[in-house]
Amino acid sequence: MLTIVCWTGKFTENTSGLRGGYSATIFTIGGGCTWRFSRHFYLNPWAAAVRFPISGDWEVRFSALTFSIDPTPEVSIKLGVKF
Repeated sequence: MLTIVCWTGKFTENTSGLRGGYSATIFTIGGGCTWRFSRHFYLNPWAAAVRFPISGDWEVRFSALTFSIDPTPEVSIKLGVKF
């Protein structure tokens, strides 16, 4: 699976009331499968998904702190019910 998404966010620092925001374009690569156990139940594990920032804000600055938007690995397992 390959996807490109845009993340946007706003923040307010509690102590100073400083407001700000960020916007980043994120590329995701990963894969998984779906195992159906019956007509209504399935398991959907994902492995090796990694999110890479490709444009926009690479860092989010607060008054004295800076947070980087770094590549992020992801692993998930979803148990589903289909009606």
